[in-house]
Amino acid sequence: LTANAALRRFDESSPSFMATIAGDGTFRIDDVPPGEYVLTVRLDDRGGGAAVRRRVSVPDDGSSEMVDLGLVE
Repeated sequence: LTANAALRRFDESSPSFMATIAGDGTFRIDDVPPGEYVLTVRLDDRGGGAAVRRRVSVPDDGSSEMVDLGLVE
């Protein structure tokens, strides 16, 4: 079983960002511009697995701090 995460802007004007989820369930997507996004986590990268979607806001405060999404269920 594989797991992937994708991040896409609401207006879809920018490229999406992809990450492979580690065995412990963590993932990281670096260098995401500020804005509103939809995070999609899929448990099977062939499209047949369950997908969870969540709204994510990356702040425009000039910070390079990590945004912790907490538990995505």
